[in-house]
Formats: sequence, C-alpha cells, structure tokens
Amino acid sequence: MKIIPAIIAKDQKELDARLGKVIRYSDIFHLDVMDGVFVGNVSLDFMISLPKARYEAHLMLRNPAPWMYDNMSRVERMIFHIETRSVSQLIMDAKNSGRKVGLAVNPETEISEVEPFLDGVDRVLVMTVNPGKYGAPFLPAMLRKISRLKALYPRIEIEADGGVNPETIARLKAAGASVFACGSYLQGSDPKKAIAELEALIQ
Repeated sequence: MKIIPAIIAKDQKELDARLGKVIRYSDIFHLDVMDGVFVGNVSLDFMISLPKARYEAHLMLRNPAPWMYDNMSRVERMIFHIETRSVSQLIMDAKNSGRKVGLAVNPETEISEVEPFLDGVDRVLVMTVNPGKYGAPFLPAMLRKISRLKALYPRIEIEADGGVNPETIARLKAAGASVFACGSYLQGSDPKKAIAELEALIQ
C-alpha cells in the first residue's frame, strides 16, 4: 500500500510551494501534467526544475511525446491515457528507456478499451474523479471499475487518483487499489498528520 502526493502547478513558484509542503513525507511524487486541451486545466507545461526525488508523471496531454522525451531521465514511471496519440509506441519507448509504465482510465473509459495494452504495463491508474483539477468530487461508481479490473487482471497494480481522503481510502483499498494519488487533501492539511491518518486506514 502506497500513498503518493499528487502535484498540480501552473508555474515554478507554485510547483516549489506544493512540493515543498510534502517533500519530507514521501519518497515518490505524482506529477499531473496537463495541456489545457486533453483536460481543461494547465499544469507543469513549462520547463520544470525538480528537487532530487522519485517521480511518476501522469500525462494528461493530447500529444504526450514531447514532454515524455524531454523529461524521461527524471521520471521513474510514465502514465499514459489510451485516448492520446500513438500510445503503443509511447509505451514501448518508455520501457526501452528503462521507465515503468502505467495506463490511465478516465471515468467514462470502459475496461475493454484498455485491455489490448495491458500486457505492456504493470499498473492501471483509475481516475476516481473527473480529471483536471484539485478538489473534484469523488465518483463512487469507479469503485466497481476498480473491483472489475482487479478481478480480471489480479497481477496488475491499481492506482486510484482523485478524491482520496479519510472517507474514501478504505473503500478504494477494499475495491482493489493499492496505490493512492492524493492531492488536495494533503495540500489542504498538515501533510505529516494526513499521511499518517491515511496510512492507518489502509493497514
């Protein structure tokens, strides 16, 4: 079980502040990269400066290739949406560069749409909110999607992204998630206490 702080930032100042708030409390961080096209918000679309740490990048981009190639050496895991261009090639290129790979599933995306790509990944990220901003409402229907994925593909790790807080995390774990990207709850709390509280609920 792993809780990963999720970071949305419109510029370097905001990135520094949000990473700075949580940097002492985790060994890996989830970067939400958005282009304002694939989702309505814009995040991390600038030449970013990152402190030394481990990162996964959730690429909510219509064309993720440029960002991926520019930042390959600094990111441990690339997470792609199947709706983006050339996802099979992106998966192959990321793996050939020694990166771990995940696939993201939007709330409206059917499991059958990601099945052709699952042999090439070791994690599926299920969006448990409508993507694009901190604080979007949790979608309880996604618990069934997580349960179905876990039943069909028990070897694949499932990451829940969105609406992770003390009211939802135990339900997400029970459904089959084992990784939890947590953004607004940590940013709006004392992160040390919040992470400890969340971890206690999934033991």
